[in-house]
Amino acid sequence: MKRLTLLLVLLLPPSAFADSHANACLDAAHQYFINVDSRQGAAVAELFTNDAVLSLPRETLNGPVEIEARFSNKYGPTLVHHLTTHAIDPKTATGKVYVLLHIERMVDDGEIQTTLLSGVYHDEYVIEGDSCRFASRRLETRIVTR
Repeated sequence: MKRLTLLLVLLLPPSAFADSHANACLDAAHQYFINVDSRQGAAVAELFTNDAVLSLPRETLNGPVEIEARFSNKYGPTLVHHLTTHAIDPKTATGKVYVLLHIERMVDDGEIQTTLLSGVYHDEYVIEGDSCRFASRRLETRIVTR
């Protein structure tokens, strides 16, 4: 009796790997917004490399320790991020993530002040296996209303 051995080779186009990396970086962007909005500073920091830089309109944070401290404040304004559009290029490990941000803060007289912000995050990524982390992230604000 002869044995027949069947060898299957699955060939994926190079873009399939690039697509999975782009998806991993988009997942990191989603997790960033979810963790920032829920004030999970440690979880935000885990999304960044050890030498990462996060540039926000009024401050620059260097490394996970500063990032964690910034986003662990339980008493800041209420934030709700809405990711609208993204363009991630895994070949250059860069991307742009467009966002609308709803900010509510209590002012001195107890009234709630609402600010709406439109902006774009300019990202540089480090892709490690199936995961993606931020090497740098810079928020450029476009429109701010009060």
